[in-house]
Amino acid sequence: MKIDHLNISTNKINDMIQFYAEHFDLNIVEEGEYNELPHVIIGHPERFYLCLYQTHESLDTKARINHIGVNVTDFDTFLNKVKAKKIPLLYNGLTHYPQSDSFYIADPDGNEIEISSKFGGR
Repeated sequence: MKIDHLNISTNKINDMIQFYAEHFDLNIVEEGEYNELPHVIIGHPERFYLCLYQTHESLDTKARINHIGVNVTDFDTFLNKVKAKKIPLLYNGLTHYPQSDSFYIADPDGNEIEISSKFGGR
């Protein structure tokens, strides 16, 4: 089994599309409307998909995703790219786990993204 997609409600759909396209190389797969508000599916067929739904509701009242876990092929290069773009690292930077390293960043809506050096922490 593998994750097919994550569904995220957002107040900033265009900022979210730009963020994930620029930093995770995800492309628009589908665009449309749901309840007269825009939605978009972005992703990569060999990685993962995000379904982004525009909402005008306060995000504080909606269920939140704890974090999105993403494994990158070149951890150090990706970390350097994040630092060069001045994206803040959460939780004081690198987190060292027994078999893997991770760092955490946030997208424009504050959803946390864990970037890991090893898939599945191994």
